[in-house]
Amino acid sequence: EGDLECYCVNVFKILITFIPIKVKRYIRKGIPNEYRSLIWMTVSGAQGQMENNPTYYKKLLEMEEDTKLVESIRTDINRTFPDNVQFRRTTNPSFLQPLFNVLVAYGNHNKTIGYCQGMNFVAGYLLIVTKDEEKSFWLLDSLIKKIVPDFYSPTMIGLKTDQEVLGHLVRLKVPAVAELMERHNVMWTLVVSRWFICLFIDILPVEKIFTEPGRLPLTVITKLREISGAQLDDQS
Repeated sequence: EGDLECYCVNVFKILITFIPIKVKRYIRKGIPNEYRSLIWMTVSGAQGQMENNPTYYKKLLEMEEDTKLVESIRTDINRTFPDNVQFRRTTNPSFLQPLFNVLVAYGNHNKTIGYCQGMNFVAGYLLIVTKDEEKSFWLLDSLIKKIVPDFYSPTMIGLKTDQEVLGHLVRLKVPAVAELMERHNVMWTLVVSRWFICLFIDILPVEKIFTEPGRLPLTVITKLREISGAQLDDQS
């Protein structure tokens, strides 16, 4: 099994280097569940970070407790995937403690961001995929650092910018949706904030999030165009 994983990693490194377009096409079609953790760790660079810093995660968990950080995380922890049995305290083993550990470790690792609402869903999904809290930590770090660096910053400038971009694209590409929202005085940010903060984890196929970060608004537009026609006719 170890030899197979090593072989897969090496093959993927070669593919990414020489034929990135073809690799992206394969990823869009969906990585099989049994290989998803391995591929994500490799493609994101999280595997290399973990191997180069073998004791770092443990040291983060051993740091002096940040009361404010811990309280913020505990407030949200029980709201994470409430319908998923793996995130219930009565389940043995439960993902709640590993999720708490990942979020605390990240908060200690990145003091500027600490913890932000929505990160619990992202980290929770990474745990579902990897079933390993250290891998989930390094994937979370890679995701925030490389793909959405300004989503969870104190100003959330990246989040606000992408929301405005999506609003503009809806007005341009799906005017019927924009007109309906304006007619009912619905604020665009109230509808889409959760989508972006949770990285569309319960909205879109997860491959879209990790392979096409800059195209998320366009992907949403496509979905809106697919479902809006008949439904909007019924509501108008």
